[in-house]
Amino acid sequence: AYAGDVVLRIEVQDTAGNVIWTGNASGGVKRWGRSYKAENYYEVLSDSLLDAVFALLHKEGFLAALEPKAAGKS
Repeated sequence: AYAGDVVLRIEVQDTAGNVIWTGNASGGVKRWGRSYKAENYYEVLSDSLLDAVFALLHKEGFLAALEPKAAGKS
């Protein structure tokens, strides 16, 4: 069996370089496989990363920080 966990530390800055949001997003997966092939390791790593990005895109604070008004634009 293969298992992977990824934790991302994200920082959103406005155009002036001011930090307007920071946070973490984590993801993890488990897959079955019997052979020790690189493809199995890559699949677990990439799927864990996708799971973390999916979690990040569901954080309201992160999404609000990406809105133009939060970045100092009108």
